[in-house]
Amino acid sequence: MPDYIDKRAWVFLNLCAKYHIDARLVGGCVRDALLDHPRINHQATSHTKPITPPDIDIAIAATPQEVIHFCKQNQITYFPTGIDHGTLTILYKGLPLEVTSLRCDVKSNGRHAMVTFGTSFIIDAMRRDFTINALYVDHNNVLYDAFNGIQDLRNRRVRFIGNAHQRITEDYLRLWRYFRFWGCFGNGHVDLAILPPLDTLIQGISALSIERVQRELLSILAQPWPHVIIQSLQNYGLLEHTLKTPIDSSLYRRLIILERSYDRSNICPIRRLSALLTSSDLAYCPLKLSRTQQQKLKALLTKDLKEIALINPQWWIDANLLAHAKGTEENTGIPIHITRHHVRNISTLPPFPITAKDLLHIGYVPGVHMGNTLTRLKGLWFDHNFQLDKEACLMHAAKWLTSR
Repeated sequence: MPDYIDKRAWVFLNLCAKYHIDARLVGGCVRDALLDHPRINHQATSHTKPITPPDIDIAIAATPQEVIHFCKQNQITYFPTGIDHGTLTILYKGLPLEVTSLRCDVKSNGRHAMVTFGTSFIIDAMRRDFTINALYVDHNNVLYDAFNGIQDLRNRRVRFIGNAHQRITEDYLRLWRYFRFWGCFGNGHVDLAILPPLDTLIQGISALSIERVQRELLSILAQPWPHVIIQSLQNYGLLEHTLKTPIDSSLYRRLIILERSYDRSNICPIRRLSALLTSSDLAYCPLKLSRTQQQKLKALLTKDLKEIALINPQWWIDANLLAHAKGTEENTGIPIHITRHHVRNISTLPPFPITAKDLLHIGYVPGVHMGNTLTRLKGLWFDHNFQLDKEACLMHAAKWLTSR
Protein backbone atom coordinates (compact mmCIF):
# COMPACT_ATOMS: atom_id res chain seq x y z
CA MET A 1 0.00 0.00 0.00
CA PRO A 2 2.72 2.62 0.79
CA ASP A 3 4.01 2.38 -2.80
CA TYR A 4 0.61 3.34 -4.20
CA ILE A 5 -0.17 6.51 -2.22
CA ASP A 6 1.90 9.68 -1.96
CA LYS A 7 4.48 9.22 0.79
CA ARG A 8 3.62 12.60 2.30
CA ALA A 9 0.27 11.19 3.39
CA TRP A 10 2.08 8.47 5.35
CA VAL A 11 4.38 11.04 6.94
CA PHE A 12 1.30 12.95 8.08
CA LEU A 13 -0.23 9.80 9.59
CA ASN A 14 2.99 9.09 11.45
CA LEU A 15 3.04 12.66 12.75
CA CYS A 16 -0.49 12.20 14.08
CA ALA A 17 0.55 8.93 15.74
CA LYS A 18 3.43 10.76 17.42
CA TYR A 19 0.82 12.96 19.11
CA HIS A 20 -1.30 9.87 19.98
CA ILE A 21 -3.96 10.84 17.44
CA ASP A 22 -5.48 7.94 15.51
CA ALA A 23 -5.69 8.98 11.86
CA ARG A 24 -6.34 6.68 8.90
CA LEU A 25 -6.52 6.93 5.14
CA VAL A 26 -10.04 6.20 4.01
CA GLY A 27 -12.28 5.95 0.97
CA GLY A 28 -11.26 6.51 -2.60
CA CYS A 29 -7.50 6.71 -2.13
CA VAL A 30 -7.48 3.33 -0.35
CA ARG A 31 -9.92 1.77 -2.80
CA ASP A 32 -7.98 2.96 -5.86
CA ALA A 33 -4.65 1.88 -4.40
CA LEU A 34 -6.06 -1.60 -3.74
CA LEU A 35 -7.35 -1.76 -7.32
CA ASP A 36 -3.79 -1.19 -8.54
CA HIS A 37 -2.47 -3.85 -6.17
CA PRO A 38 -1.69 -7.32 -7.65
CA ARG A 39 -3.51 -9.08 -4.81
CA ILE A 40 -6.76 -7.30 -5.69
CA ASN A 41 -6.39 -6.69 -9.41
CA HIS A 42 -4.78 -9.70 -11.05
CA GLN A 43 -4.00 -7.60 -14.14
CA ALA A 44 -1.78 -5.30 -12.09
CA THR A 45 1.93 -6.00 -11.87
CA SER A 46 4.67 -5.34 -9.39
CA HIS A 47 5.76 -2.51 -11.66
CA THR A 48 2.50 -0.59 -11.29
CA LYS A 49 3.35 3.08 -10.91
CA PRO A 50 2.60 4.78 -7.58
CA ILE A 51 -0.58 6.82 -7.76
CA THR A 52 -1.50 10.15 -6.27
CA PRO A 53 -5.30 10.31 -6.11
CA PRO A 54 -6.80 13.75 -6.70
CA ASP A 55 -8.29 13.56 -3.19
CA ILE A 56 -6.63 11.90 -0.26
CA ASP A 57 -9.15 11.56 2.55
CA ILE A 58 -8.15 10.98 6.14
CA ALA A 59 -10.48 10.06 8.99
CA ILE A 60 -9.22 11.28 12.32
CA ALA A 61 -10.22 10.54 15.93
CA ALA A 62 -10.16 14.20 16.96
CA THR A 63 -12.63 17.06 16.83
CA PRO A 64 -12.14 19.85 14.27
CA GLN A 65 -10.86 22.17 16.98
CA GLU A 66 -8.35 19.55 18.12
CA VAL A 67 -7.18 19.14 14.52
CA ILE A 68 -6.77 22.93 14.21
CA HIS A 69 -4.72 22.98 17.43
CA PHE A 70 -2.57 20.12 16.07
CA CYS A 71 -1.96 22.03 12.84
CA LYS A 72 -0.97 25.19 14.69
CA GLN A 73 1.43 23.19 16.87
CA ASN A 74 3.16 21.85 13.78
CA GLN A 75 2.88 24.97 11.62
CA ILE A 76 0.68 23.17 9.08
CA THR A 77 -1.52 25.23 6.79
CA TYR A 78 -5.22 24.40 7.01
CA PHE A 79 -8.48 25.69 5.57
CA PRO A 80 -11.90 25.20 7.24
CA THR A 81 -13.54 24.07 4.00
CA GLY A 82 -16.30 22.02 5.64
CA ILE A 83 -15.76 22.56 9.33
CA ASP A 84 -19.48 22.34 10.20
CA HIS A 85 -19.32 18.72 9.07
CA GLY A 86 -15.87 18.15 10.53
CA THR A 87 -13.73 18.59 7.40
CA LEU A 88 -10.53 20.60 7.11
CA THR A 89 -8.37 20.82 4.03
CA ILE A 90 -4.77 20.52 5.17
CA LEU A 91 -1.82 21.42 2.97
CA TYR A 92 0.96 19.14 4.17
CA LYS A 93 4.32 19.59 2.44
CA GLY A 94 2.40 20.79 -0.61
CA LEU A 95 -0.02 17.84 -0.62
CA PRO A 96 -3.71 18.65 -0.02
CA LEU A 97 -5.39 16.32 2.46
CA GLU A 98 -9.10 16.22 3.27
CA VAL A 99 -9.09 15.53 7.01
CA THR A 100 -12.46 14.75 8.58
CA SER A 101 -13.29 14.05 12.20
CA LEU A 102 -14.99 10.75 12.96
CA ARG A 103 -18.72 11.35 12.78
CA CYS A 104 -22.09 9.91 13.56
CA ASP A 105 -25.28 11.06 11.81
CA VAL A 106 -27.84 12.30 14.31
CA LYS A 107 -30.49 13.43 11.84
CA SER A 108 -30.79 13.49 8.04
CA ASN A 109 -33.24 15.32 5.77
CA GLY A 110 -32.41 13.34 2.64
CA ARG A 111 -29.46 15.49 1.67
CA HIS A 112 -27.74 17.15 4.66
CA ALA A 113 -27.04 15.34 7.91
CA MET A 114 -26.68 16.70 11.41
CA VAL A 115 -23.56 15.09 12.85
CA THR A 116 -21.77 14.67 16.14
CA PHE A 117 -18.07 13.96 16.45
CA GLY A 118 -16.78 10.81 18.07
CA THR A 119 -13.89 8.36 18.30
CA SER A 120 -15.32 5.18 16.77
CA PHE A 121 -14.08 4.17 13.34
CA ILE A 122 -16.80 1.49 13.14
CA ILE A 123 -19.57 4.05 13.62
CA ASP A 124 -17.85 6.31 11.11
CA ALA A 125 -17.71 3.43 8.62
CA MET A 126 -21.40 2.64 9.10
CA ARG A 127 -22.40 6.10 7.89
CA ARG A 128 -20.53 5.69 4.57
CA ASP A 129 -22.40 4.73 1.44
CA PHE A 130 -20.70 1.66 -0.08
CA THR A 131 -18.50 -1.10 1.27
CA ILE A 132 -15.71 -0.24 -1.18
CA ASN A 133 -15.61 3.28 0.28
CA ALA A 134 -15.39 2.12 3.90
CA LEU A 135 -11.80 0.88 3.78
CA TYR A 136 -9.29 2.39 6.23
CA VAL A 137 -5.50 2.12 6.49
CA ASP A 138 -3.48 3.35 9.48
CA HIS A 139 0.10 4.56 9.77
CA ASN A 140 1.33 0.98 10.22
CA ASN A 141 -0.26 -0.02 6.89
CA VAL A 142 -2.92 -2.06 8.68
CA LEU A 143 -6.08 -2.36 6.60
CA TYR A 144 -9.49 -2.17 8.29
CA ASP A 145 -12.39 -3.63 6.34
CA ALA A 146 -15.56 -3.99 8.42
CA PHE A 147 -17.96 -4.75 5.55
CA ASN A 148 -15.99 -6.98 3.16
CA GLY A 149 -15.24 -4.13 0.80
CA ILE A 150 -12.11 -5.87 -0.50
CA GLN A 151 -14.16 -8.89 -1.54
CA ASP A 152 -16.59 -6.58 -3.32
CA LEU A 153 -13.66 -4.99 -5.16
CA ARG A 154 -12.48 -8.42 -6.24
CA ASN A 155 -15.97 -9.37 -7.38
CA ARG A 156 -16.46 -5.99 -9.08
CA ARG A 157 -19.58 -5.34 -7.09
CA VAL A 158 -20.96 -2.12 -5.60
CA ARG A 159 -22.88 -2.79 -2.39
CA PHE A 160 -24.58 -0.46 0.04
CA ILE A 161 -23.66 -0.60 3.69
CA GLY A 162 -26.90 -1.67 5.34
CA ASN A 163 -30.34 -1.37 3.78
CA ALA A 164 -30.26 0.30 0.35
CA HIS A 165 -33.61 2.07 0.78
CA GLN A 166 -32.59 3.52 4.13
CA ARG A 167 -29.19 4.67 2.89
CA ILE A 168 -30.73 6.33 -0.17
CA THR A 169 -33.38 8.16 1.84
CA GLU A 170 -30.64 9.49 4.11
CA ASP A 171 -29.09 11.12 1.04
CA TYR A 172 -30.92 10.75 -2.28
CA LEU A 173 -27.80 11.60 -4.25
CA ARG A 174 -26.52 8.15 -3.26
CA LEU A 175 -28.85 6.68 -5.87
CA TRP A 176 -26.93 8.50 -8.62
CA ARG A 177 -23.64 7.65 -6.95
CA TYR A 178 -24.62 3.99 -6.97
CA PHE A 179 -24.87 4.03 -10.77
CA ARG A 180 -21.70 6.10 -11.19
CA PHE A 181 -19.65 3.85 -8.93
CA TRP A 182 -20.99 0.76 -10.65
CA GLY A 183 -19.77 2.22 -13.93
CA CYS A 184 -16.31 2.64 -12.43
CA PHE A 185 -15.99 -0.51 -10.35
CA GLY A 186 -18.88 -2.86 -11.15
CA ASN A 187 -19.17 -5.59 -13.73
CA GLY A 188 -21.96 -5.74 -16.30
CA HIS A 189 -25.41 -4.29 -15.85
CA VAL A 190 -26.23 -2.60 -12.58
CA ASP A 191 -27.90 -4.74 -9.93
CA LEU A 192 -31.31 -3.04 -9.93
CA ALA A 193 -32.88 -5.74 -7.77
CA ILE A 194 -31.50 -4.21 -4.57
CA LEU A 195 -32.98 -0.76 -5.35
CA PRO A 196 -36.42 0.29 -4.11
CA PRO A 197 -39.03 1.11 -6.80
CA LEU A 198 -38.31 4.50 -8.31
CA ASP A 199 -41.79 5.85 -7.57
CA THR A 200 -41.11 5.47 -3.84
CA LEU A 201 -38.13 7.82 -4.18
CA ILE A 202 -39.49 10.42 -6.61
CA GLN A 203 -40.23 13.11 -4.04
CA GLY A 204 -36.75 12.97 -2.52
CA ILE A 205 -34.98 12.69 -5.87
CA SER A 206 -36.93 15.64 -7.27
CA ALA A 207 -35.77 17.79 -4.34
CA LEU A 208 -32.10 17.27 -5.22
CA SER A 209 -30.20 20.20 -6.69
CA ILE A 210 -30.11 19.77 -10.46
CA GLU A 211 -26.49 20.96 -10.42
CA ARG A 212 -25.50 18.01 -8.23
CA VAL A 213 -27.50 15.54 -10.31
CA GLN A 214 -25.98 17.00 -13.49
CA ARG A 215 -22.49 16.53 -12.08
CA GLU A 216 -23.20 12.84 -11.50
CA LEU A 217 -24.76 12.37 -14.94
CA LEU A 218 -21.90 14.07 -16.78
CA SER A 219 -19.42 12.01 -14.76
CA ILE A 220 -21.18 8.85 -15.91
CA LEU A 221 -21.17 10.09 -19.51
CA ALA A 222 -17.42 10.76 -19.22
CA GLN A 223 -16.64 7.13 -18.37
CA PRO A 224 -14.79 5.13 -21.06
CA TRP A 225 -17.60 2.62 -21.69
CA PRO A 226 -20.81 3.86 -19.99
CA HIS A 227 -23.40 2.26 -22.25
CA VAL A 228 -24.41 -0.49 -19.81
CA ILE A 229 -24.82 2.11 -17.04
CA ILE A 230 -26.95 4.35 -19.25
CA GLN A 231 -29.04 1.31 -20.21
CA SER A 232 -29.46 0.46 -16.52
CA LEU A 233 -30.45 4.05 -15.71
CA GLN A 234 -33.00 3.86 -18.51
CA ASN A 235 -34.34 0.50 -17.34
CA TYR A 236 -34.75 1.86 -13.81
CA GLY A 237 -36.49 4.99 -15.12
CA LEU A 238 -34.14 7.49 -13.52
CA LEU A 239 -32.70 8.86 -16.76
CA GLU A 240 -36.01 9.75 -18.38
CA HIS A 241 -37.30 11.15 -15.10
CA THR A 242 -34.29 13.45 -14.91
CA LEU A 243 -34.08 14.54 -18.55
CA LYS A 244 -37.89 14.80 -18.94
CA THR A 245 -37.81 13.13 -22.35
CA PRO A 246 -37.75 9.64 -23.90
CA ILE A 247 -34.21 8.32 -24.36
CA ASP A 248 -32.67 6.83 -27.50
CA SER A 249 -30.05 4.48 -26.08
CA SER A 250 -29.58 2.64 -29.40
CA LEU A 251 -28.07 5.73 -31.06
CA TYR A 252 -26.00 6.31 -27.92
CA ARG A 253 -24.61 2.77 -28.06
CA ARG A 254 -23.60 3.14 -31.72
CA LEU A 255 -21.90 6.44 -30.93
CA ILE A 256 -19.85 4.84 -28.13
CA ILE A 257 -18.71 2.05 -30.46
CA LEU A 258 -17.63 4.55 -33.11
CA GLU A 259 -15.87 6.74 -30.57
CA ARG A 260 -13.71 3.83 -29.53
CA SER A 261 -12.83 3.16 -33.17
CA TYR A 262 -11.89 6.80 -33.70
CA ASP A 263 -10.01 7.68 -30.51
CA ARG A 264 -10.69 6.17 -27.10
CA SER A 265 -9.30 9.23 -25.37
CA ASN A 266 -11.64 11.59 -27.23
CA ILE A 267 -14.52 11.61 -24.75
CA CYS A 268 -17.10 14.40 -24.72
CA PRO A 269 -20.06 14.11 -22.30
CA ILE A 270 -22.04 16.75 -24.23
CA ARG A 271 -21.66 14.84 -27.48
CA ARG A 272 -22.88 11.70 -25.72
CA LEU A 273 -25.76 13.60 -24.13
CA SER A 274 -26.87 14.79 -27.57
CA ALA A 275 -27.08 11.16 -28.70
CA LEU A 276 -29.50 10.38 -25.86
CA LEU A 277 -31.95 13.21 -26.45
CA THR A 278 -34.74 12.56 -28.91
CA SER A 279 -35.81 16.20 -29.21
CA SER A 280 -33.86 19.24 -30.35
CA ASP A 281 -36.06 21.52 -28.23
CA LEU A 282 -33.91 22.31 -25.21
CA ALA A 283 -36.61 24.36 -23.52
CA TYR A 284 -37.72 21.28 -21.57
CA CYS A 285 -34.21 20.22 -20.56
CA PRO A 286 -33.77 20.76 -16.80
CA LEU A 287 -29.96 20.63 -16.88
CA LYS A 288 -28.11 23.84 -16.07
CA LEU A 289 -25.25 23.55 -18.51
CA SER A 290 -22.70 26.28 -19.06
CA ARG A 291 -23.32 28.63 -21.96
CA THR A 292 -20.69 26.88 -24.09
CA GLN A 293 -22.14 23.47 -23.26
CA GLN A 294 -25.64 24.68 -24.17
CA GLN A 295 -24.42 26.10 -27.48
CA LYS A 296 -22.62 22.89 -28.35
CA LEU A 297 -25.57 20.69 -27.40
CA LYS A 298 -27.98 22.81 -29.44
CA ALA A 299 -25.64 22.79 -32.46
CA LEU A 300 -25.20 19.01 -32.36
CA LEU A 301 -28.96 18.54 -32.13
CA THR A 302 -30.02 21.06 -34.78
CA LYS A 303 -27.17 21.82 -37.19
CA ASP A 304 -25.85 19.83 -40.12
CA LEU A 305 -22.17 19.21 -40.80
CA LYS A 306 -21.79 22.26 -43.01
CA GLU A 307 -23.33 24.62 -40.46
CA ILE A 308 -21.16 23.26 -37.67
CA ALA A 309 -18.04 23.55 -39.82
CA LEU A 310 -18.86 27.23 -40.32
CA ILE A 311 -19.90 28.21 -36.79
CA ASN A 312 -17.37 26.24 -34.73
CA PRO A 313 -14.74 23.99 -36.36
CA GLN A 314 -13.84 22.57 -32.93
CA TRP A 315 -17.15 20.66 -32.96
CA TRP A 316 -16.42 19.05 -36.33
CA ILE A 317 -15.28 15.72 -34.90
CA ASP A 318 -18.31 15.56 -32.59
CA ALA A 319 -20.72 16.26 -35.45
CA ASN A 320 -19.04 13.69 -37.70
CA LEU A 321 -19.18 10.92 -35.11
CA LEU A 322 -22.85 11.65 -34.48
CA ALA A 323 -23.62 11.73 -38.21
CA HIS A 324 -21.93 8.36 -38.70
CA ALA A 325 -23.80 6.91 -35.69
CA LYS A 326 -27.11 8.06 -37.20
CA GLY A 327 -26.13 6.62 -40.57
CA THR A 328 -25.57 3.04 -39.45
CA GLU A 329 -27.74 -0.06 -39.51
CA GLU A 330 -31.02 1.05 -37.95
CA ASN A 331 -31.44 4.01 -40.31
CA THR A 332 -29.67 3.10 -43.54
CA GLY A 333 -28.71 -0.53 -43.31
CA ILE A 334 -24.98 0.26 -43.29
CA PRO A 335 -23.26 -2.30 -41.00
CA ILE A 336 -21.52 -0.86 -37.96
CA HIS A 337 -18.20 -2.51 -38.87
CA ILE A 338 -18.19 -0.55 -42.15
CA THR A 339 -18.89 2.69 -40.32
CA ARG A 340 -16.13 1.93 -37.81
CA HIS A 341 -13.69 1.77 -40.71
CA HIS A 342 -14.89 5.14 -42.05
CA VAL A 343 -14.62 7.01 -38.74
CA ARG A 344 -10.94 6.11 -38.45
CA ASN A 345 -10.37 8.53 -41.34
CA ILE A 346 -12.09 11.52 -39.72
CA SER A 347 -9.65 14.36 -39.26
CA THR A 348 -9.90 17.80 -37.76
CA LEU A 349 -10.84 20.65 -40.05
CA PRO A 350 -7.94 22.44 -41.73
CA PRO A 351 -7.73 26.14 -40.87
CA PHE A 352 -9.80 28.42 -43.06
CA PRO A 353 -7.20 29.96 -45.42
CA ILE A 354 -8.19 33.64 -45.26
CA THR A 355 -9.08 36.27 -42.69
CA ALA A 356 -10.88 39.60 -42.69
CA LYS A 357 -7.48 41.25 -43.03
CA ASP A 358 -7.00 39.50 -46.39
CA LEU A 359 -10.29 40.95 -47.63
CA LEU A 360 -9.24 44.43 -46.54
CA HIS A 361 -6.16 44.14 -48.73
CA ILE A 362 -8.25 43.56 -51.87
CA GLY A 363 -10.62 46.46 -51.27
CA TYR A 364 -13.28 45.33 -48.83
CA VAL A 365 -14.30 47.65 -46.02
CA PRO A 366 -15.33 46.51 -42.55
CA GLY A 367 -19.06 45.89 -42.27
CA VAL A 368 -21.91 43.57 -43.08
CA HIS A 369 -20.81 42.95 -46.65
CA MET A 370 -17.37 41.81 -45.61
CA GLY A 371 -18.87 39.51 -42.95
CA ASN A 372 -21.29 38.04 -45.47
CA THR A 373 -18.42 37.48 -47.90
CA LEU A 374 -16.45 35.55 -45.29
CA THR A 375 -19.48 33.37 -44.55
CA ARG A 376 -20.06 32.79 -48.27
CA LEU A 377 -16.41 31.87 -48.78
CA LYS A 378 -16.52 29.41 -45.90
CA GLY A 379 -19.54 27.76 -47.49
CA LEU A 380 -17.74 27.50 -50.81
CA TRP A 381 -14.67 26.15 -49.03
CA PHE A 382 -16.84 23.47 -47.39
CA ASP A 383 -18.51 22.56 -50.71
CA HIS A 384 -15.07 22.02 -52.25
CA ASN A 385 -14.12 19.63 -49.44
CA PHE A 386 -11.81 22.24 -47.86
CA GLN A 387 -9.53 22.14 -50.91
CA LEU A 388 -9.76 25.83 -51.86
CA ASP A 389 -6.52 27.58 -50.98
CA LYS A 390 -6.02 31.23 -50.11
CA GLU A 391 -5.46 32.29 -53.71
CA ALA A 392 -8.65 30.62 -54.93
CA CYS A 393 -10.72 32.11 -52.09
CA LEU A 394 -9.41 35.61 -52.78
CA MET A 395 -10.12 35.19 -56.48
CA HIS A 396 -13.79 34.49 -55.71
CA ALA A 397 -13.91 37.34 -53.22
CA ALA A 398 -12.48 39.80 -55.78
CA LYS A 399 -15.03 38.67 -58.38
CA TRP A 400 -17.91 39.19 -55.92
CA LEU A 401 -16.57 42.62 -55.02
CA THR A 402 -16.47 43.85 -58.61
CA SER A 403 -19.91 42.42 -59.37
CA ARG A 404 -21.70 44.41 -56.67
